[in-house]
Amino acid sequence: MFSKLEKWINPIYLDESYIQLLQQTLLAKPEAKYLVLDNFFRTNKLNEMIQRHKRLKFSERKDMYSHDGQLLPYDGAVKFMNRFDYGYDILFSKEWERYVRRLVSLDYKGELFTQVKLRYHKPHAKGFWIHTDSLKRKIVCICYFNKNWKVSDGGLLQLWRPDECRMETTLKVSHSVDSKMEFLSNNIRLNTSSVGGCSPDDRDSIDFVLTDQIIPAYNRVFIANLESNLTYHSVSPSNERERTGFVQWMGLPE
Repeated sequence: MFSKLEKWINPIYLDESYIQLLQQTLLAKPEAKYLVLDNFFRTNKLNEMIQRHKRLKFSERKDMYSHDGQLLPYDGAVKFMNRFDYGYDILFSKEWERYVRRLVSLDYKGELFTQVKLRYHKPHAKGFWIHTDSLKRKIVCICYFNKNWKVSDGGLLQLWRPDECRMETTLKVSHSVDSKMEFLSNNIRLNTSSVGGCSPDDRDSIDFVLTDQIIPAYNRVFIANLESNLTYHSVSPSNERERTGFVQWMGLPE
């Protein structure tokens, strides 16, 4: 049943009773529907991917600039995965797609197109501004390669909830492309009028409340159903260590 997945994934995540438990865990989430899965891949497979990742050439321009050449408030470098890259055989397979659809209980039944960015973040990365992914994207899957990562290393994936209330004491911020966004590390409530992607409503500015932070630890996978919730997120600035991994989106053609 899981011939290709069995070569790549920790057997516990293929156990039917555990899959059902993960589905219930996701269902219990009150807003953003996501899972954080530790020790997800077989270590021999992931370690081989990491070793090959070190030999790749990454482009900041492809990740930090829009199609019209505007510098974006997202700090990283990327190589788009193709059929010559290690891991393509699983991440672009229909077996993997069916499995991920099940995990996040995706309602959408149509065809999904996939894109994988192999990512590199240099030390002292500035951070990613609060944003949503494209509304055409239905699922996001992030895998982290970083051993012995600590909160003090930064680079935390942050989840935010738009608040119906607005507090006058909330720090008002806008995105930055020139300096580290330290305010992401130091506040659990921020007000902005320039959220990236889709705004939740037509207010001039909105308070966002921090609801969770995920350490980008080795062999940790974050999977979210973007169809059911806009899932506002950011990444806090990092410190002395480089950060690596990949992000995969499944959805409609961009």
